[in-house]
Amino acid sequence: MKLFALGLSSLVLTVTGSLSGQDRQCQASPQDVYAGSASRIICPCSVSNWKAERGSISGSGSTGILDTTGAASGPLVVSATCGSSSHILTTVIVVKSEPPLTISCVANPSNVAAGELIHLSVAGVDFNPQHKLVYQWMTEHGKLVGDLNQSTIALDTSGLGSGNYSASVTVTDPERAIGGTAYCGISFQVHASEMRPRD
Repeated sequence: MKLFALGLSSLVLTVTGSLSGQDRQCQASPQDVYAGSASRIICPCSVSNWKAERGSISGSGSTGILDTTGAASGPLVVSATCGSSSHILTTVIVVKSEPPLTISCVANPSNVAAGELIHLSVAGVDFNPQHKLVYQWMTEHGKLVGDLNQSTIALDTSGLGSGNYSASVTVTDPERAIGGTAYCGISFQVHASEMRPRD
């Protein structure tokens, strides 16, 4: 069974014709979706036929799930037929291409005395917040302390001589086939305790 994380925004679907003598509406969430995400559509009637010009849609009773996997970006028309009537509900959902994953990273502090800890952190700039990112920290200098699959980690500089060093992190969005990996390098300085300059 394929599960989808659904957004909180809503979309009003207009009805062609009327139901029980008056216009009715359906609700969908969300209106704008990234390709590969889903939108839930709830109607005030039992739908006998769902149609989507791209992707796929299926449902039971008054609720349908639009799967945009493989759908090209751009407007996507969805229609639903209420029961055995000729009332057709239509809407346009916008499928968005996800931007390449980009990240920023920082060392705090960036100048330390040998033996002190440096806190390394990375933040995603452009990514789908519904996706869980995977982190891989690396360094050849000092020792990483903590869970390597977190956005923040500590680096123990014990044993390092005075000089300039670096660490790096690779962040991956496993739910994306294209543009789902980003790399960031972080520079820091280590000084002997009596030589540590002011930041």
